[in-house]
Amino acid sequence: SSGSMDGRFMAIAKHIKSRSFRKVNRDVFVVHQKRYDHHSENNLADMFSGDGGNANGALTVFMDWLKNEGLWDNTAILMQSDFGRSLNPNSNGGTDHAWGGNYFLIGGKVNGGKILGDFPSPLSPDHSNWIGRGRFIPTTPWDSVWNGIAQWLGVTSDADLDFILPNRGSFSNLFSGLDLFTDAPQPTAPIEPTNSPTQNPTPPPTNAPTGKPTISPMPTLYGTLVGTVAGKSSPITPFGCVSTNAFQAVDATTNPLQCAIDSSPSGIEISPFHQKLSVVHGIRVYSSKHYPIYDPVSYVLEGRLNSTSPWQEIANGDFDWITDSTPSRNPSGNPIVSSYESGDPDRSFTEVSSFPENQMAYLEYKITMVNRQGSAAGSILKFAEIELPGLLVASMTTYEAEDQTMSGGVVYNHNGVDYFYIDAIGDYIEFANVDGGSGGACTLSFSYTNCKSSDRLLEVTVNGNTIGNLALPPTQSCSDWSNIVIHTTCATGNNVVRGTALSNDFNINSMTIYR
Repeated sequence: SSGSMDGRFMAIAKHIKSRSFRKVNRDVFVVHQKRYDHHSENNLADMFSGDGGNANGALTVFMDWLKNEGLWDNTAILMQSDFGRSLNPNSNGGTDHAWGGNYFLIGGKVNGGKILGDFPSPLSPDHSNWIGRGRFIPTTPWDSVWNGIAQWLGVTSDADLDFILPNRGSFSNLFSGLDLFTDAPQPTAPIEPTNSPTQNPTPPPTNAPTGKPTISPMPTLYGTLVGTVAGKSSPITPFGCVSTNAFQAVDATTNPLQCAIDSSPSGIEISPFHQKLSVVHGIRVYSSKHYPIYDPVSYVLEGRLNSTSPWQEIANGDFDWITDSTPSRNPSGNPIVSSYESGDPDRSFTEVSSFPENQMAYLEYKITMVNRQGSAAGSILKFAEIELPGLLVASMTTYEAEDQTMSGGVVYNHNGVDYFYIDAIGDYIEFANVDGGSGGACTLSFSYTNCKSSDRLLEVTVNGNTIGNLALPPTQSCSDWSNIVIHTTCATGNNVVRGTALSNDFNINSMTIYR
């Protein structure tokens, strides 16, 4: 039924929203709809008005949800048909599983508008693939479709593809990731060994931390420029004030947020649903319908990778409202339509876009509203909408420590979490086959614990080149995981990342690459 299909897709939506808690960056879900046998004429007539229409309606709702959540470009929906048996009609005026093996693929990055595969011609016993009673040997294996989807999901080496598709080598007409998608990574070519010595050996490590490691100048991160990285209807957490409608701060309408201030400082924290790393280039605030005295006029914008990471300041300053005591107001209930380049021209807003060169990428944001327009504003903060124009970074992949190559140290498990315990200076963990996508700017985030009283030091190399020494601050306990990042440049395809201990006695749980 339509209801059951809607329910199945909405169950998937709930699972997608929980991906950060489940610590996954790839998901595969299966939805099954029965009753497509159509062995009789009546069944066949009901196909489009009944089952087909129900499936279409449920898909439409799910697609709209994905687009509203900013997830459409990261989703592929594959329809796999009933199996095929015979093209001949049966005595009941229906078919016996005719025209099986058809697929359609939809998604924001699907390279669409075309049909792949060969239609049998002539459609008769004269065709070489005809084996009697309306039965054809397929010309395109199902492995073709999954080969392209697997590449899009990041499985690019022949060895890995052969492992997940054991019959792949039996066919020559496989679809590639770029056949199916516009943003699939290039397949990884095998690397031939060489006996030539390295011309520029890696310099010896130094024990001096580099503070905030980064490559200078920082290369441009790749992704999509958006009107706001916050994401419509993302979770909002007020601080220093109490609000029952905090969600309206990012609902893409002029419905106002109202926050009763009970301490200082006050503002909001945003945890975007899309869970993509992002780089903020500006900040916009839309006025509410209420008196201007409640408008925020000064701000501090900060970012972090997750709830265990420290907040890092991105920018601070004043809105131009600070010199305009009577800015225009926005009536409630109107939609806000903006872009990266501009706020909604039909609405009243203030904007600071003076940090387009910011390259620090984060997953969560904190906006402290330092001052309000009027001294008589009492203890209330009000505004209609907040936007953070910026860049959504392309994708992320996490590599668990226990799956990597290690020298020295020991792998332990505590409360179900495997991690690498670094026992001595010189111990290292090497993450091989780290997918750098199409190459360019990338961010490496190490999940660690340090239950000592001073920083631990970790030298990080990428493809044999030292990019910096990370100072890992103490964590609250040995089981309180934190994250520290380093920005660098990754090569196309596979990269080798090594972390070598310049201090002893700390733990590494995983490394995530954002690209």
